[in-house]
Amino acid sequence: MIQDVRSVGDIEERTAIGRALIARGVGEPDLLLTPPRERTGPLARRLDIPFPQGLAPVPVPIDLAPDPAGALPVADVVVITWTVDEQDALCDVFTPGFGRNAWHRYTRGFADYAPRIRAGAPASLARRLASYFPCTVGGTSVLCLKSELHLNQDGIRTGEGTATLPVKDLFLQIIAEVRPTVVLTIGTAGSVAEDAQLGAVVVTRAAKFRLASEFRNEPFNGKVFTSDWQIPTTRFDDAQTLMQAFAAELAEPPFLPPTKRYHYHGSAIHADVNMPDIKLDGRDMPEFHPILTTDYF
Repeated sequence: MIQDVRSVGDIEERTAIGRALIARGVGEPDLLLTPPRERTGPLARRLDIPFPQGLAPVPVPIDLAPDPAGALPVADVVVITWTVDEQDALCDVFTPGFGRNAWHRYTRGFADYAPRIRAGAPASLARRLASYFPCTVGGTSVLCLKSELHLNQDGIRTGEGTATLPVKDLFLQIIAEVRPTVVLTIGTAGSVAEDAQLGAVVVTRAAKFRLASEFRNEPFNGKVFTSDWQIPTTRFDDAQTLMQAFAAELAEPPFLPPTKRYHYHGSAIHADVNMPDIKLDGRDMPEFHPILTTDYF
């Protein structure tokens, strides 16, 4: 019985750590429904990335701020991300000159979602579902979107091992309004492949749920979900060339062996230089399915 209690406590602690990491960096302006229209400054860097001719992302600001309760604009592609750091990266690359507080707030139907979002979750605090900003890449219209809902953040218990999952409904709502051909979810992937170096981009069309706590008895737990979309690779070499320009920023600090019990008197370990690349499922990872978990084992 004591062992079971400790296991539950460990799960809860790991879940809390995960929630804190996902919410890291949120400031007061991020919680405002009508934030300052920030267009310059540290959250809107201009990296001057040398994209191939005609393929540099071009922000498409909406001069008359749209109603937050209105529908999302139509676009060919939706790019969805989840954390402040990831949103800042999306701003730097896809909406240069327009930081995250220049993005438009999205609250459509929030009153219907609110009863299914736990108190203290980012969406509850911000009173919205997402923020977004349009851009174009070549002849393709792209909607960049930062979700305030998250698998790890929102659930309210509905039974033993079952909970609300409002982010599922948000995906359906985004698809219905934007009518995209492709939906890309972009996040920070940790330790997904032993040979992946810091800064590597991992591209996959499959995912597997591993849930041991609030969703453990949901029908999707343990299931693998896949897409048969054929990912174009024509520009992969160009992308890797652009990535190398930022390799110097991927330096890891020297580190010591992780131990509390023993005294280590050796020198710190210096990591090798990272050379980021692109790893594609079906080519570099034949059976790769990232694990989606709220428990952070």
